[in-house]
Amino acid sequence: MNKQFLILFFAHITSLAQIPSYNVTLNNNPYDANIFFMTGGSQLKPVTITDKNGSTIFWDNWGLKGWDFKLNENRKITFFDRVSKGWYVMDSLQNIVDSVYCKNGYIADNHDFIALPNGNYILFAYDPLISSRNLDEITKIHRTTGEIIWRWGGSQNQFNFVNDYPFTHQHTIRKTGINRYILYDNGNFSSNYTGNANVSRAVEYELDTINMTATKIWEFIHPNSLYTPSTGGVQRLPNGNTLICFGNLQAFGSGSIVTEVDINNNIVFQMEFVNGQNLYRAHKFDWNFFTPVTGCTDSSACNYDPLSNVDDGSCFYQISIYDTLSSSSSINWFNNTITLSGDYSHIASTGYCDTIYNLNFTLISTTSANNLDEQESLKIDIDILGRNSKSLITFIKGKSKLEKKIQIKK
Repeated sequence: MNKQFLILFFAHITSLAQIPSYNVTLNNNPYDANIFFMTGGSQLKPVTITDKNGSTIFWDNWGLKGWDFKLNENRKITFFDRVSKGWYVMDSLQNIVDSVYCKNGYIADNHDFIALPNGNYILFAYDPLISSRNLDEITKIHRTTGEIIWRWGGSQNQFNFVNDYPFTHQHTIRKTGINRYILYDNGNFSSNYTGNANVSRAVEYELDTINMTATKIWEFIHPNSLYTPSTGGVQRLPNGNTLICFGNLQAFGSGSIVTEVDINNNIVFQMEFVNGQNLYRAHKFDWNFFTPVTGCTDSSACNYDPLSNVDDGSCFYQISIYDTLSSSSSINWFNNTITLSGDYSHIASTGYCDTIYNLNFTLISTTSANNLDEQESLKIDIDILGRNSKSLITFIKGKSKLEKKIQIKK
């Protein structure tokens, strides 16, 4: 089990205990995925999943379990238990399939956890010598040797900020491309650089590790100049939109605000929480817990149920029946009188599905059957057993071939 990745951002919050209470104040075609978050509070700390419009589709109170509630890289839900100080892994049926703790006297940090698709886990631990968030530093460390590759931000910064001021008390560093990183800058000391009031933002950089420069290539500052001294996060979505969680606004008489912006920084979605409800992070994932719904799951069946996800063997399918019939007179077929040769079909409803009856009908002419002309009748003499006998050989044209009927007179 891998236990590297020592990039630490520490924050602690205390807020009122309430069931999630929020309003969607803007909704203009956001990215189509569900929103995952845990609401902070001294007693109730529920985990919640809403759809893209903010409607609740899952809610549960797990007590002190649920911190950093999200879908991880192994396509399972992970979250931190603040009692046992470990990470839990949950499948889509809400079964706990694993729990992960640090060893050798270390206690797992609750700020981030990566569950890799190959089954390995990456977590890190508290160390009273280190608090990178308070250092305003992001540190890249070799995951097997422990070697420091570079230090970015803070008093030991190795990069020159080309067109920007340094981030402070940051959260949620994530890679967006080769040497490209996005992060949530809490901005606790941004006023020292801007001369204005502190402001939080989402910001993306491109690093040049040869010339050691950090170039700002994108940022979003809320129109209301929101500032969260702790918590918060940012997520770049698959369609290019960015989800930003302005976590702790309690000091300003507000709860968290979750904002989604498009590639042009237009706000396409905003969810505002009541005062006292702080979110450590909010994420969007195209995922939800699996709820068994039985029915017919085959889309080619007549009784296909698009809401079912467990097949119960009840599928019905369309039936086609084929038949061939010949007659010297007209016939009655499903209350229809048929007088001409040809192909016919009839659809009969049988509840879920229709049954299709197909008929190939041939009308045999009475003249051909009873009145033979000279070309169809011949009389010949034959010698049988040394005696002269007369035989009548009659050729009758049948439905599909010439059938021979021989009459012998002694």
